[in-house]
Amino acid sequence: MGNFFKRPSFFLILSILSISVGIFAFLGYQRVSINSKANTGCFQLVEDYTNLVKELAEFKAKADSLEVDNKMLVEEMNRLEKQLKEVKSAKEEVIKQLLVLKKECARKEKECHSLRERVQILEKEKKKLSQDNVALNNVVKKLERDLTQYKSRLEEYKKKVAKESELPEDIKELKSVLEEKRRKFFQGYMELQKRALTLEKENQRLTNLLKKTQEELAKLEKENKELNSSLKRQKVLLAEIETDRDFYKIEGEKSRIELKKCNQSLFQLQSKYSAVLRENQDLKAKIEVMPRKLMELSQLNKELLKEKARLHYNLGVFYAQRGEYKKAIKEFQEVLKIDPNDADTHYNLGVIYSEYEIDNEKAIDHFRKYLGLAPQDIYADKVREYLVSQEVVKGDEAK
Repeated sequence: MGNFFKRPSFFLILSILSISVGIFAFLGYQRVSINSKANTGCFQLVEDYTNLVKELAEFKAKADSLEVDNKMLVEEMNRLEKQLKEVKSAKEEVIKQLLVLKKECARKEKECHSLRERVQILEKEKKKLSQDNVALNNVVKKLERDLTQYKSRLEEYKKKVAKESELPEDIKELKSVLEEKRRKFFQGYMELQKRALTLEKENQRLTNLLKKTQEELAKLEKENKELNSSLKRQKVLLAEIETDRDFYKIEGEKSRIELKKCNQSLFQLQSKYSAVLRENQDLKAKIEVMPRKLMELSQLNKELLKEKARLHYNLGVFYAQRGEYKKAIKEFQEVLKIDPNDADTHYNLGVIYSEYEIDNEKAIDHFRKYLGLAPQDIYADKVREYLVSQEVVKGDEAK
């Protein structure tokens, strides 16, 4: 196949050898440094973006929670204010009822006082009537006794009249006097009976009136007690309303303070949210720029890799032409690590393994890869002849 290698000439390699080694080392270091910095910066930006997204989600959750707490506090505040209005309305209603009850109590007190005065007057009249009734009964009893005596004396006179047909004049006069007294007695008796009957009726009327007055008085006293009890209950209720009003006032003040704190916290969170949002926008802008920078870095990386492969290739050719085939193999393998489909490198390795570092298997392997990658190359026919010859040799050895 001949002692030759593809691409750069020996004189070109000698002229740029010293420069190439320095450039190779420098560019290799620069590539590693640039790639490392680029990757580090990219990862740092992604990590910062992730952290900012998490913080933004946390701030949103906190803001939503504070919004909910704020709404609950506002509702609680409205409820307390509504209850306070209801309590005030109930208090006003209770005060009105208390005023009405006080007026009613005063009116009932006046009625009770008036009824007590009437009862006292009726009791005095009843007492006087009782005394008059006793005196009248005494008079009636005396008249009845006198009537009995007159009747007995009249009977005696009648007996005497029956014995004597003619009565003396004095007896006749006595009889007329007796008749007159008897008539007056009956008239007085009848008047006394009428008066007694009238007194009894009046006494009965006064008794009924006294009873009715006492019943009304008892009823009024009962109503007075009920009114006093109701007044006490209303006072207790008023005291409770006062206590509730103070309680709701304190609770309302607490709610106002809590609401103020929540509003302050919400304002702070909104400020932080705005700051994070701005940072997020800045980060998005940076991230939007990142693909272009990454493409530039990737392009630079590809160019650096090509340059590195080219330097390794040139060094491989240089070492091969100096007869340092192991070093040349090492450099060509470095090229294949960067670009496994480099046809010229496979060709050069095939040449070294077929003619200098005898390893027919490796030579055949690299020549086949070379033909697969560059079947129309100018050295393709020679490589095919070599592969055919190797197959013939293997066939002879097999026989």
